[in-house]
Amino acid sequence: MVVHVVLFKLKDRSPGAIARAAEVLGGLEGKVPVIRKIDVGVDVLRSGRSYDIALSVRLDSLSDLEAYQAHPST
Repeated sequence: MVVHVVLFKLKDRSPGAIARAAEVLGGLEGKVPVIRKIDVGVDVLRSGRSYDIALSVRLDSLSDLEAYQAHPST
């Protein structure tokens, strides 16, 4: 199992922009066949040091990670 974690700090940090981006990221499940599980979280603290979105993607192998990264939807 491989866990790929990405933290995002958006240029537009408005709640609407963050919600739209989180929805798009969550929509990767089902579009990218190698994804076994995906979790998307949004920042609730809203501090200057916080990231806006956290993405965690679980894959079966490093070759699946490479396929995920090369997929046109990502």
